[in-house]
Amino acid sequence: MIIFETFASLIECIIIVHFCNRFLGFKNVKYGIPASIVFFIVLALDNVFLSQREGFENISVIIMLLSIFCYLIIFMNGSIFEKALVSLSPTIVMMPITLITINMVSLLMSPIFNENAERILILTLSKLLCFIAYEIIIKVKQGHKYSLSNYQWIIMLSCFIISFLIATVIWNYTRIQDDTLYEVVLIYILLISLNLLLYLLLNKMQRDNVTSLELSELSLALEHQKETAIELSNKYEEIQMLRHDMKHYLMTSVELINEDKSIEATKYLENILEEKIIPFSVKIQTGSAIIDATISTKQAFCETNNIKFKVLIDNQFGNISELDLSVLLSNMIDNAINGCQNVDDAEIELRIERRKSYLIIIVTNTIKDSVLTRNPNLHSTKGEHHGYGVKSMRNIAESYGGSLNFYEKESVFYTEIMLKTG
Repeated sequence: MIIFETFASLIECIIIVHFCNRFLGFKNVKYGIPASIVFFIVLALDNVFLSQREGFENISVIIMLLSIFCYLIIFMNGSIFEKALVSLSPTIVMMPITLITINMVSLLMSPIFNENAERILILTLSKLLCFIAYEIIIKVKQGHKYSLSNYQWIIMLSCFIISFLIATVIWNYTRIQDDTLYEVVLIYILLISLNLLLYLLLNKMQRDNVTSLELSELSLALEHQKETAIELSNKYEEIQMLRHDMKHYLMTSVELINEDKSIEATKYLENILEEKIIPFSVKIQTGSAIIDATISTKQAFCETNNIKFKVLIDNQFGNISELDLSVLLSNMIDNAINGCQNVDDAEIELRIERRKSYLIIIVTNTIKDSVLTRNPNLHSTKGEHHGYGVKSMRNIAESYGGSLNFYEKESVFYTEIMLKTG
């Protein structure tokens, strides 16, 4: 019987390791197998030896939770709140299921089985149900990333912790009772139902937050699209005016030439070229009217506000949507402009280049003080706009299998986006 209980404890450790790995995923896959083995050994030592000693049951649970949390922090993807949620999973999933199984089997099977057979049935059934429950949770979560606010996470985790404490108190109480009560089984069932409803609520909040974020991104994209449309409309009006005036310019030139005033005609045409044609000429020519208008608008703003603006562009954008690229460039340059505020000799540089199958967009701006030191997560705050549109940019980058990165070098802030073009 001891051998079977040890085997069941090892199976429970395997289930926990499997769930942690599947639910969050590794930061670096190459450490997956060795990290999982070490994690399993730690859980096994705690579950097989410490938890079996009388008076150490609660200490064993605490050690297990801390071991899981440390493992997730070091090796797994996800936010600190997601890792806290997964760390609590044995207590909010396994414990209620195990307690219900123990009590239900004791109530229904005691007259039929002897003590050893009853114990084997409890261990087998509880581990099977825990495995099924974890697989359902993984299936529900698969392909989704939680994007709850800190406040939502704190409330949600507090509810799970309270549920765990209730289950622990009841478990410690029932251990000193001779008889199993139907009321206790009912309480455990209600706790499982509560945890299930909380998890469903967690996913509902996630979907609502994603929808809200998508609407915000759409609004942002439409705003930039509107700015681009206005800029294109202004350029079109300028073209129409220039076209209308060209007839007058040409007729005046012809008259001067007919009157043998070639010198005056030459000066007149040079003035027209310098004052009308050259200022109007498009400085940015990528082959996309939307991208040209987006960059030209920001460039004109910088020139008006004494900010140096350099542009180096490879105009081969691959399969990247013009609208997505316009939103990215608008966000990146807007953030750079705001980052240049109150900086002497402010300068912004935009580079777009192809590297193998990736389109690399880099926007740099001079800064007075380190942005990442005082605001490492680039949260948007009043007076500091480097966080503006970060979620939108990151989501667009990830939709193309790319990434968004920020770093600093010698009083220059870098925003780098990689987009996969093929």
